[in-house]
Amino acid sequence: MRYILPFFVLLSGCGGYLKSYDYSTNQKAVIQYQRAYDLKTQGKYGPAISEFKRFLDYYSDIYFVDECYFHLADCLRLLNQFPEARKYYKQLIKKKKDSPFVAEARFRTGECWEAESIYPKAISAYKVVIEKHYQNEWAKRSIERCDQIFAKFPEAKWAKKAKKEVEKLIKKLKKV
Repeated sequence: MRYILPFFVLLSGCGGYLKSYDYSTNQKAVIQYQRAYDLKTQGKYGPAISEFKRFLDYYSDIYFVDECYFHLADCLRLLNQFPEARKYYKQLIKKKKDSPFVAEARFRTGECWEAESIYPKAISAYKVVIEKHYQNEWAKRSIERCDQIFAKFPEAKWAKKAKKEVEKLIKKLKKV
């Protein structure tokens, strides 16, 4: 299945507008992104990583940058390369704060910490999702993940403290 880009995305992109005088470069960028995305959807994460990195090397000033960072990080996460995945999620969050991918990138960062059994950092990442994206599906998933972690460590002091902090945060956000 090919990922078809809506016409308006081709015209406006995510980081800028198509420049009429640079149609060829923009067309190459779209093809490069498509190739990388297709490889990801086929489960060919290694080649997809190479293609997403190539896109960032050549076309990061045009558009699709947030999608590219997200999918690149996601491929790395799916290959259990958690530190590098976190690096690219962080770059997305830093460079594209208004991107629709930011909430999920923050959540996936928590998943990376959790997969490495670094639970306090996972909880911290999930708390950020809850705080900044409370009305979002990723906040709900973050609350569920926190609850699962707390259930694993019912007697741990750090978990009890973190659980109180999360509960306090949720109460505060419900009032707003």
